[in-house]
Amino acid sequence: DYRTFSAKADVEMEDESGKSSAIAFLRMQRDSVIWISLRKAGLEGARVLITRDSVHILDRNEKAYYPFAYDYLRQQFRINLPFEALQDLIVGNAMVRQPLDWQSGLDNGRFTLAGQDGPIDHQFWIRPADLRLTGQAWMDPTLGLGLDMQMDDYEMLYGQAFATFRTIVMPGERPATFQIRFSRILTNESDLSFSFNVSPSYQVIRELR
Repeated sequence: DYRTFSAKADVEMEDESGKSSAIAFLRMQRDSVIWISLRKAGLEGARVLITRDSVHILDRNEKAYYPFAYDYLRQQFRINLPFEALQDLIVGNAMVRQPLDWQSGLDNGRFTLAGQDGPIDHQFWIRPADLRLTGQAWMDPTLGLGLDMQMDDYEMLYGQAFATFRTIVMPGERPATFQIRFSRILTNESDLSFSFNVSPSYQVIRELR
């Protein structure tokens, strides 16, 4: 539960082009905006601003600005991940917001819940000892794509449990695996900034290459 959220995250990514790492600084105003700064060796390489209907990317290395409609990126990457699900993924909440007809079970000592939201199949794994959410996945059979996130290393922050470590696997045409370690987590700050200034010298690119 939060109004605003900010954190530092150490990110390691592996895809078909190899491995890479970066430090991400994240800020969110719930149900409104997500701001991300990606840095390596202390220098900002990219800045991202996501709203409910648009995605804006500053590529510092290439001096390029990418303004996109949110739906355009969802179609390009063929991932049905609405804004609400994206912010839930970041804070570790369950990525479903309506009652489903759940089916329960057991999987390697963990409770499981499975349900369907339209074309999307959801599955959740819950640790019996403390009822912590330790994994969640969704699959869209119409696209043959989905996402699997395993969660661990819970810490109590402001009276709430937060999983500080995530492993995210995204299959499909552009498969990728992310490992994310969160730190410096703050919520409900009153003066959070979402600055996003585009230099006039930057090239504006409106289509993915």
